[in-house]
Amino acid sequence: MNQETDRSSSVDAVFDGLHGNIDLTDVSDRTDDRIHRLLAAPYLQRLRRIKQLGFVSQSFLSAEHNRYAHALGTMQMMREILQRTKSQDRFWKEVIQDIKKLFPRTGRSKNLAASRDDVHQHLLVAALLQDVGEFPYSRATGFVFSPSESTKQTVQAELGIATEQAKLKDLMTFALIFDPKYRDLLDGLDSHLLAFLIAGALPDNRSATKSLLALRQMIDGAIDADRLDYVYRDAFHTIGTHSRAKAVIDSIASYDERGPILNHVRPITDFLEPFRKVSIHDEGAVNRRSMRRIMARRMKAAALRA
Repeated sequence: MNQETDRSSSVDAVFDGLHGNIDLTDVSDRTDDRIHRLLAAPYLQRLRRIKQLGFVSQSFLSAEHNRYAHALGTMQMMREILQRTKSQDRFWKEVIQDIKKLFPRTGRSKNLAASRDDVHQHLLVAALLQDVGEFPYSRATGFVFSPSESTKQTVQAELGIATEQAKLKDLMTFALIFDPKYRDLLDGLDSHLLAFLIAGALPDNRSATKSLLALRQMIDGAIDADRLDYVYRDAFHTIGTHSRAKAVIDSIASYDERGPILNHVRPITDFLEPFRKVSIHDEGAVNRRSMRRIMARRMKAAALRA
């Protein structure tokens, strides 16, 4: 086990100032502590050293939270979304039928509950891993980094997509998901389904069904697990909001290909307020421009020396 891990890799829950207890258990006890083993992996541990808001901490002194906390928070939000929608048998039957067609390794049980648990496990892991390809200060340094040819070839071979059109973060995430060194951590899961849930990539550019697009909305949509964590987490560490995601999740009846189906809209208006306040702040813009200039000069100098 990675020596850098703390107790979050061996206990069933950790306490978070925003969400309270974050559940670290798998959906089923048949999955051999998969989440615990992923938490010990180097590609998740590195997120401890990447600030969620980059240079914003220069202006908001408490904005020192990292992407590791965000990854755990996103997984917890996904768990609560799944608990909220668990009783929607018709929805999950459609999801499982479509997944079996595109991803035959998943949802193979004839039992609806077992197949649903299998899909839920994929969604929890996808939520946990959705940031593993992120770079430090990515808005300032993204132009410097590029994937190696071997990374591009791996992604091309696995997914059959044009790597030139993919985002750098997504390419690096795909590379980790398909890396043979970490294959045992995802043993029993379908890496291609994870790639679709995280970034919408289907092998050989196949088309997603409406039910599969609804799953994507849970991870990357208007009101998704990712946003339900970072909006409230970033607001908590900057403007000091006391709002929480529970009211928004309680208003979700289900999802379709366009996004969440809501019981009432008042919690959504409350959700938009911290989102608006946090998203319009660009306190790190000067620092980002400075870093870009410095790195551009160093790259130019290195090219001249070569």
